This record gives sequence, structure tokens and C-alpha cells, in this order.
Amino acid sequence: MYNINIFLTYSVIGFFYECIINYIQDDKFRSGFMYGPWTPIYGIGVLIILFIYKKLSKYSKTKRLILMSILSMLILTILEYITGNLIEIVFHTSFWDYSNFKFNICKYISLESSLIWLIGSIIIIFIHNKLDKYIKKIPNTITYIISTIFIIDLVLSIIRISFSK
Repeated sequence: MYNINIFLTYSVIGFFYECIINYIQDDKFRSGFMYGPWTPIYGIGVLIILFIYKKLSKYSKTKRLILMSILSMLILTILEYITGNLIEIVFHTSFWDYSNFKFNICKYISLESSLIWLIGSIIIIFIHNKLDKYIKKIPNTITYIISTIFIIDLVLSIIRISFSK
């Protein structure tokens, strides 16, 4: 339940982060492909960041943070590349395109977005230390309800994408 709560919490935080960034850049206030206020790649990303951070516990705090941020950047950049290509193959659409970034590789990754993952992973560690006590207090019933809504949203969103092309 704890990891599901982490996933859902950071999927929502990621949704609002992207809404703000999209609004600043494009004047559109939207994120992701789902109906609800969540962007799952952020929930997955944070779970990966926290897993890496935990696995590096034998190192000093500074070395641990440096290693975690570099590993997170590499792994999450690869995940972003694979996810973008899979979405294009399966659904014949793209949800993001970094072609207009100066240092892009293909259209799904760029140096700029990788650096955001690097900096974001460090920020996540500090944010998570503050949010963790609240995440642990989320009742199982709430987790079941929100997870059910999330799954329904995911299925409906996939159906919509599948039939829109």
C-alpha cells in the first residue's frame, strides 16, 4: 500500500508540475493523457529514485545523493525514451516531443530534460522526507478507492487513445 500511495501522490504532484510548465511554455494548462489529475511517469520515476537512494545507503550522504542523482537521470532518461517509443508504436501518437530542444536525441529525450530529472531527483529526496509521514498515514480504504478510480481512468484513457487515431 505504501508504494501505491507514493506512486499516486507523486503522479498527482507531477501532473500539477507539468500543468505549470505547460502553461508557462505553451499557454495550455494540461498534462498527460489521462482524464484525472495524474501523470503516471512521475509516480514511477519517484519510486525508481527512492529505490536507488535506498540501495545506496552504505555511502555517505553527499556521495549517496550524487550517485543517486546521476543514476536516476540515466535510468529515467532511458525510461522516457522507451516509453515515448512504445506509445508511438502502440498508439501511433506522441505525448511529448523534444525536437525543438537544442540538445535533443531523437524526439523523446534531450539533455535539458535529463538535467531536469537529475535536479528533480535531488529535490524529490528532500520533498519526500517531508511528505513521507503523511503518505504513511493514508488509510488503506482511501488507497483502494483512489487506486480504483486511477485504474478506471487508465482503462478509459487507453480506450480513448486507441480509437482516436
